[in-house]
Amino acid sequence: MNKSWISFSEKTKTRNCKNLCDWKRPITAGFLGFLFLRLWSSFALLYLRVYPPDLVPSDLATRMEQARLENNGWFSQLFLAPWYRWDTVHYLDIASQGYFKEFLSVWPPLYPGLIRLLSATGISSILSAILISNICALLVMILLFRMSEETLPGSGENVVLCLVIYPLAFFLVAAYTESVYLIFSLVSLWMAHKGRFAWAGIWALLATLTRLQGVILVLPILFEGYRQTCGVLNRRERFLTFAKIVCFASLPFLAVFGHALFVHFILNYAWPWESLAKYWGQHTGFPWEGLIGNITTVLGFRKITTPIVPLAQVIDLVMIVFAMISLILIWIKKSPIPLSYQLYAWMGLAVILIKVDDLGILVSASRYVLSLFPVFMFTGFLLGKMPGRFTRSGLIVIGLALQGILLIFFARWIWIA
Repeated sequence: MNKSWISFSEKTKTRNCKNLCDWKRPITAGFLGFLFLRLWSSFALLYLRVYPPDLVPSDLATRMEQARLENNGWFSQLFLAPWYRWDTVHYLDIASQGYFKEFLSVWPPLYPGLIRLLSATGISSILSAILISNICALLVMILLFRMSEETLPGSGENVVLCLVIYPLAFFLVAAYTESVYLIFSLVSLWMAHKGRFAWAGIWALLATLTRLQGVILVLPILFEGYRQTCGVLNRRERFLTFAKIVCFASLPFLAVFGHALFVHFILNYAWPWESLAKYWGQHTGFPWEGLIGNITTVLGFRKITTPIVPLAQVIDLVMIVFAMISLILIWIKKSPIPLSYQLYAWMGLAVILIKVDDLGILVSASRYVLSLFPVFMFTGFLLGKMPGRFTRSGLIVIGLALQGILLIFFARWIWIA
């Protein structure tokens, strides 16, 4: 046999073995983190078996579906019915009936489309939605571990831990878009950082088809492209390479414009942003508007009628401040977290701040912080530097306690995020 072929085969086996070893720890830690979050969420929801929800949705179809899930065997009672809440109802409506009501048009089609595709195999829609979210949550923890180890060696386990104990982390395993959007965003930025811009653009497109704010991925990808091409001496080659990157990075715009045009001209509905204002009472405000609104409301300086519990308003405020301080410290401390990741986080934070309720308060701010993964990277790094087990244990207890309380509120039809 040709010696060169033997040498090539041995090198290939060595490289494949190394690649598998590189993923062994991320897979193990990611799976354990996901399993803990899944078990803790299920344990907390046992509360509903003792104290069923007092509140019921006003929509008759929703009440009937909830009753069906509650009376469809123990598996449905324990693992499906408690998650049939709030936005999940609308995702399932879109998956089964399309955009049959105008107020549904604010949601892009990818997540409902995946639900419909999986449910075509005979699996129920609610189980399909939960399976998709849970698979993506597992992938998020695996990839976040890998990206953290590449950036801040030795921090992977703590980063996954910080994500798992985050008070709103249960949304990653709920039938929501949190984990789907986050995995697409993570892969997109990771691909861009490694110079694979075609894939970065495709994953950014998928993220935007999941949530329209995925359009913020355009700028980090362009920044990464500029950083990697500015060292090319040949001007013509540099221009052509960057032009290709611009084309790939612009794919999310296709998702935004395509969805808007489809809604307005095919469905004959109002533009999605008009529906957001008309049906959901939200508008684009100044970055400080929602912050001031939450502060004045929490301190009792003004009285407003809102279904949001005061604890959720406080947590929204605390988590936004937490995210701000983390991102500022990343910059001041000159953290090795790539600038493209930081840029994505700052833009994501800006989107959270300018999305304001008509009552002048933040909208689901603490839930949206889940997508700002550099915050968890830096927090995990700091957690590894903290002395003593009591500090770490205290943070875990506080995080999981808040998570359990908010999850119970959520499952009892009390709006929290």
